[in-house]
Amino acid sequence: MEQYRPDVVYCIGWSNLLDNEFLKMPPLGVIGFHPAKLPQNRGRHPIIWALVLGLDSTASTFFKMAEGADTGAILSQVNIAITKDDDAASLYENILIAMRAQVPQFTEKLRDGTVEYTEQDHGASNMWRKRTRVDGLIDWRMQAEDIYNLVRALTKPYPGAEMRHMEVVVPIWKCEVSGTKYPRNIEPGYVLSIDGLNLLIKCGGSTAVWLVNPRIQKLPKVGDYL
Repeated sequence: MEQYRPDVVYCIGWSNLLDNEFLKMPPLGVIGFHPAKLPQNRGRHPIIWALVLGLDSTASTFFKMAEGADTGAILSQVNIAITKDDDAASLYENILIAMRAQVPQFTEKLRDGTVEYTEQDHGASNMWRKRTRVDGLIDWRMQAEDIYNLVRALTKPYPGAEMRHMEVVVPIWKCEVSGTKYPRNIEPGYVLSIDGLNLLIKCGGSTAVWLVNPRIQKLPKVGDYL
């Protein structure tokens, strides 16, 4: 990069920290990107965690990179609403739409020397950890809405939430929360109903969730347990 002598470097989709020597090389610095509402929600897998945790908004944030992870002064930030119908693919696309508008705007300001940065309030920050495969395993004791959020967060292009059935791990790509309340004395994981290839499963409390066409080799019967 020193051979190219760039005025500025844009760093998007890079998961490792850059050393201070590299950060100081371009006169205008290195501009990083994070799909979250900094200073909140720094760290790993921000699209997935935003959906898993049921947040109603996130952001598309560009910032001047510093030695810490996602700690630099903010250059451009656009809020992005998250609806109940959003999943990983649709939220990713909405973030891309915002990015496409932001980059030309702040690039012109960098060129003209009119850019303004906003320092982050580090006291208001939190750090999301790296997601592991265990985080994607469905526990039927969870509330139906939490299972729905987990499934939509890990659907394509991600590897999918998973459940265990007859000692086999089965990916779940889509589900829907049932609007009906069920007796709390029915155990989680109980198969309440079957509609074609869709299964209605009792979850935590009085909630239940429809698994939409789960790829199970042998479908259970009503009254079985997952």
